[in-house]
Formats: sequence, C-alpha cells, structure tokens
Amino acid sequence: MDGIIDYYVNNEVFPSNKNKILQDILKDLKLEEFNNKIKQYLSGTPNDIALAAHSGHPILSYSEEDIRNLFLEINSFSVQPFIPPHVPSSLIDSVSQSNLSKGYYKEGETPIPGAKKYILENGIKIILKPLFSKPPVATNIVSFQGFVQKGISCFPKKDFFSVVNIPAIVKNSGVGGLDKFELNRYLVDEGFQGSISPYIEYDESGIKGSVSLKDFETALQLVYLYFTDPYFTSVAFKDWKSTMKASFVHKDINREDLLSAIRETLPDNEFLPVGTQALAGIEQTDLSRAIEIYHQIFTNPVEYSFLIAGNFPEDEVLDLCRKYLGNLPISKKDTLSRKEDWFLQDISIEPFSKIVPSTKPMELAMVRLIYAHPKDKNSFTWKEEIKAEILRRAMMELLMRRLRFESDIGGTYQVVAGMNYVQLYEYNKYFIDFSCEPENVERLVSECREVVEALIKNPMDKDLFQKLAQGMVKYLNEPERLVDVLNNMYDLEKNGKVWINRSVKQDFINSLTPRDIWQSAREYLREDPYEYKMLSNSSLE
Repeated sequence: MDGIIDYYVNNEVFPSNKNKILQDILKDLKLEEFNNKIKQYLSGTPNDIALAAHSGHPILSYSEEDIRNLFLEINSFSVQPFIPPHVPSSLIDSVSQSNLSKGYYKEGETPIPGAKKYILENGIKIILKPLFSKPPVATNIVSFQGFVQKGISCFPKKDFFSVVNIPAIVKNSGVGGLDKFELNRYLVDEGFQGSISPYIEYDESGIKGSVSLKDFETALQLVYLYFTDPYFTSVAFKDWKSTMKASFVHKDINREDLLSAIRETLPDNEFLPVGTQALAGIEQTDLSRAIEIYHQIFTNPVEYSFLIAGNFPEDEVLDLCRKYLGNLPISKKDTLSRKEDWFLQDISIEPFSKIVPSTKPMELAMVRLIYAHPKDKNSFTWKEEIKAEILRRAMMELLMRRLRFESDIGGTYQVVAGMNYVQLYEYNKYFIDFSCEPENVERLVSECREVVEALIKNPMDKDLFQKLAQGMVKYLNEPERLVDVLNNMYDLEKNGKVWINRSVKQDFINSLTPRDIWQSAREYLREDPYEYKMLSNSSLE
C-alpha cells in the first residue's frame, strides 16, 4: 500500500520485483561503499542539540561546548564489528536426553467422549483428546494444561506475595541454565510457535500451553525443565522487580484499584492482587522463599493431571508424554495441604453504596453494580448456566438501548453486563460496568436499576428472547474452539461436571421460553445491588 501511494502521489518508482532488487543491492553492498554514501548525510557533529531532564539533573550542568566535544570524542572511537550472541544448540543435552526413556504406562477410564486416559509410571495422569485422526496442516495446534490442587492456600499469609509472584519471576529468569534471553534466542532460532506459562492460584497450580504440533516436543521439554530445573538468579529477580515497577506506569491503576476495593467486600478466590496492592507486593516478595515454595509445588508429579487436546496423532503424543512427563522425578517430601483459611473473608450481606477515591487523576467516573446471590455449586448446573447466560445477554442488550442507543440524554458510550460464579464462596453474581461524566453517575445508576427491575417484573419481549437464544444455538453450530474443548475437559476432571454434547445444549435452548429466563431474573436479581463508584478527588471535593 505504501508503495502504491508513493508511486501515485510522489512519482516514486515501484517495480513489481522491488524486493528482489533490494535483496540484490544488499547482497552486493560493500562496507566502504556504504560509509562513503552515508557521509553525505552526516556532518561531524549535530547542528542542533536538545537536552531534556528533570530539575537538578547533572546533565543540565554541561555547556553546549562540553556536549559538542563529547560528540567529537565519540567520533574518534574505533567501531568493533557486531558479534551475534550465542544461540544454544538444545534445551536438554544429548546425554540427558538419552536417559529419558519411555516409561511404563497403563490405561485408565474417562467419561470424556473421544478421549483416552493414561497413568504414567511416576503417577502422572494424562488425558488425550485428539480432534482429528489425520489433522490438516493449517490446524495442527495442541493445547494443554497440567494442574494440581495445591496453591496459595497451602502457605501462611506472610508468604502471600512470594507465592503469587513466582510464575512471573520464573518466566523472567529462564530454565535449564539458560537465562530468558538465551532461551528466547533458542526458541526464535527453532521457529517455535506457541506459549507456555506456569501459574499459581489459591487452590491450584500448574502449567498451561498452546503450540503447533511440530513444536510439541519442545513444549514438553520446557515443561520438563520448569519442573526440574528452573533458573532462578538474583540478577533476574532484580530485573523482574524493576521491570514490574516500570510497567505500572502504563496500567489503568484506577480500574485495578476499584476491582481491589470490590474484593474487600465481595471476595473472589480467582482474583489475585492488581493495582496498588500488586505494586506494594513487589517489595514484599522474598526470592529465597519463592524458590523454596516453587520446588514444593512443582514436585511430586503423582498428584498432577495433564489435559491435552488438539489435532495430533495420539500414539506420537503419548510417546512424547511418556518420555518427558513420565520422567519427572517423584518427591520424597510430604505432600502439601491447605494450612489454614486465612484467605477466606466474610461476605457483606446487606447491599450498600461505596465511593472509592481514585489513585491517579481521572476525568470519567467508573461505576460497577453487582447483584450477588448465594447459590449451591451442585445446583448451578449446565442448564442453569445457559439460562444465566441468556439473562446476561438480555441485560447487555437492554442496557445499551436504554443508556445509549435510545437515550435522548445519553451519558455513556459503552455499558457491559457480566456474570460469573464464585465457586469457593458459592455465589452467582451479575455485574454492570460503565464510565461517564461525574454528574451523570446517579442518573445512569438509576436507569440501570430500572432496566433490571423491568426484567424482574415481566418476562422479556418474545422477539428479543428468540434473537438471544438463537444466537447461542448458532454459536453451538460453529466448530468448537480448542480452548472450549480444553475448558470442558478441565471442568469435568477437576470440578466433576458432566460432559454435555452441544446438540443436547441446543435442544435445551430451543425448549426454553421467556418465562424461564424471567424466573432466573427473579432469583438472581431480586436483591438490591452493591454500588461501587470511583471518582476523582476533584469530583469528591
């Protein structure tokens, strides 16, 4: 596009074989020729020089003559040829590779359709779900997740940030004696396509990844090294601390602090510190303790389950799992268990309105309304999830109509309705998010409440219901995404949910009526909402 524009606007030549011509020019270009040419554009010193620094910085004491003399001095230095950094030849050396034999395994049972379960010699359980026996080249993607039901809750409160920050620290360090730069050079040189990340949550830890089939062995090598040979160093730890602190300059601290304030009264076991809390937690992280905890979590593979889904030949993937996962050493130490429930909080029962002062300057106010309803996890079945999702979509549609599209006054560009189930505390919550000018906050909150009250008072319009329901049916007709397959496997293996075929879900959706969704609205939205509002300090004044 740029070439076409330059041709017509600036009358520049744009030959069809431009790239080939450029390649030939660069191939034949000599150093002396380049240096002679570039001298036409560069004088001995810059014509103009500008310095920018905060008040009192030593650089501001330099005179113009001092600066120009520095340039002249630098110009006299000899230039050393660039030497490309070393690229490692392998992740695991040949001797170690030869010791990784394909161990014994036995078959297990799984209710997941089209999947097979295997128990490796060291106790690791793997469930393979190949989507095609002969996968097309363009879709050779493999997603996996290995997890154990141990996490933050297994350690005392004083270790909280040392546990929470472990995944980021190890990702910033490296594995197998390679720092993150060496590791990245190796992966780039190999043409590695994918991502792999360890994670630690309140009641679970593990490692997730999604890679091309050709890189699956490399992925398992990385998994093996994350378990057996993480490369923690004090230099990498200091780099992580400084990088993390710098990253907060670009984050939406106000939104993150609003979410943190919400969790003080409506706790969520899946929510980890963000914003100001996370920034403060950097200095509360102890490297020695983090290393000790990491080794406690990522050992004893007998407790781990690995779920693998994608387009792959089953025998080939099984052999690779036997070689790398099957050779993870078994720890002789005691297994971890939840030490105490220090992280559990009481949930405020009575709805209220809370104003949260902003951390940084802000123009628009941020608002979140939350409708929370206790719900036993055993009664929140897949059918309940479907009805709850249709209700969420109805809220989204009606809120956008009321607050934006059909409003004569307006006040917000976007309003979002969300829903999720908090398993540890066993409650379902719907939330409404929007931003607006401070003077519009109370009016828009009132309008949101009116939309919800209308959903409780009467069943929604039949045409709207059909639009939302058929949208879900249409989605279920589309090819299932790999991430959804893996999530379904996870829900069954960890949470004991039932595997439901898409056709069964479609039949259930088609059997629903507006009255069914109305009943859900009366259950989940009948209480007044919690109101959280973040305003700037100037607005509060």
